Amino acid sequence: MVFMAVLSLSAQSKVRGEIVYLEGDVTVSRKGEILPFYEVDMGLPLEEEDIIRTGRNGYIEIDMTYPSAGSTLKVKPDTVFYFESRENGGSSSTRVNLIGGSLGLKVNKLTRNESMNVETQSAVMGIRGTEFYVNKAPTGELLITCREGKVSCATPAMETFALPGNVCLQNDGQDFLDEAVPVARLDEYREQWWTLRSEALASLGPMAVQYYTGRYNRQIDLFENAWDEISRNNRLFDSYEDLIDRNETPATSQVMRDKMTLSSSVIKMRSALPIMEEIFYTLLILEEYQNRGIFTDNSRNLRDFSKKRDTLEKELVKSRYYLYLYSRISQMAGGSSSALDSMMNSPAF
Repeated sequence: MVFMAVLSLSAQSKVRGEIVYLEGDVTVSRKGEILPFYEVDMGLPLEEEDIIRTGRNGYIEIDMTYPSAGSTLKVKPDTVFYFESRENGGSSSTRVNLIGGSLGLKVNKLTRNESMNVETQSAVMGIRGTEFYVNKAPTGELLITCREGKVSCATPAMETFALPGNVCLQNDGQDFLDEAVPVARLDEYREQWWTLRSEALASLGPMAVQYYTGRYNRQIDLFENAWDEISRNNRLFDSYEDLIDRNETPATSQVMRDKMTLSSSVIKMRSALPIMEEIFYTLLILEEYQNRGIFTDNSRNLRDFSKKRDTLEKELVKSRYYLYLYSRISQMAGGSSSALDSMMNSPAF
């Protein structure tokens, strides 16, 4: 996405917020590892690149501490996202990368040098207002509703705005469409929109399972090949994790060599990971529907997925962390703004 600037990373991981309310099933992954369930509770600080996932009955509220204190993030059930930040001199940019689900944001006033976006694979929602929701359905559609201010809704080809009285909709990664919805009906409209899409997925039952496991079967070899290649460099990634924790930087010549060593595996993982994430988390929802008896799938598709589920989730979160470490290595090497160094999940990689 050419309209997004690539800003340099700060030297140390920063706390992005703190869980101030929690109920139900909530998972947090940090530095490529899933935290024990007993550590995920109210008061837990959330850091850059943490991956947060809520289950069917999960819900959390986060007090944001960066880029501007006083903002609130509400995370609905069946949601997966992670934080990402950039700093350049006195400017700061925070991204909430939404893989799937629903996020509500009430943003405190940002300074001229601060920005905050919600991003998906197909769109960027730039915060120019104070209170809004971004909903990404399990089937991929987007809905952005705004109660106060306005929210920029952009694809590489166009930009429109969600305003009080006007919502933005996106289907299949295409350009946004606008629809007039009175502010008094926003909550009702959003709930109905989400319910209809969730029920549509559930009503398809075995057909949805067949479709998504078909995508899974076509993608899993690409992902596993990328995983095998990038994980061979785990010692090199671990060494840079230690350097980052100590706020140390090796000689530029060494960093350049290490970056070249990693670049091929990073390119492959950036191509495979975003697609695999979306398929994986949709299959989790379908698996949960079947466990609740909403439908019965007599094929082996979900059973085969379930056998690999826990191992695959660990590989997904570790891969996401490796990409984060690579971005830090790239900054140490001189902060190139090439497409390879971008943390955007562009399908072009």
